[in-house]
Amino acid sequence: RRLEELPGSVQEVLDKESKPLKQGAEALGIGECPLWDIGCQNVLAQNFIFLGRGFNFPIALEGAMKCKELAYIHAEGYPAAEMKHGPIALIDQFMPVLVVCPKADPSYEKIKANIEEVQARHGATIAITEKSN
Repeated sequence: RRLEELPGSVQEVLDKESKPLKQGAEALGIGECPLWDIGCQNVLAQNFIFLGRGFNFPIALEGAMKCKELAYIHAEGYPAAEMKHGPIALIDQFMPVLVVCPKADPSYEKIKANIEEVQARHGATIAITEKSN
């Protein structure tokens, strides 16, 4: 059933996020297009960290690679469980951290703890999760 809803959900996001292209960015209020807001907040970032746990770790690696390929920005993917062994030292207010954290993930509570650690260091957190989360 959820797979049947996927095309409609994708179209909804595309329609909402293409609004700046159709109407111009000045027509937007804060929060109207979350992806546009994230882009504006991180436009000057020179580095990104992508985190994922378990089966989401390869997704984080792929995201980091795409960031390098498309935006020419230094990006690294790390397993969230290893965050305390190095990457945590890099996090500050200028280091955006993208976290792949679906609520259905069995380690969801652990990755929430990782997000809290990033926020404690004033890192900009971008969470990829379900719409209802």
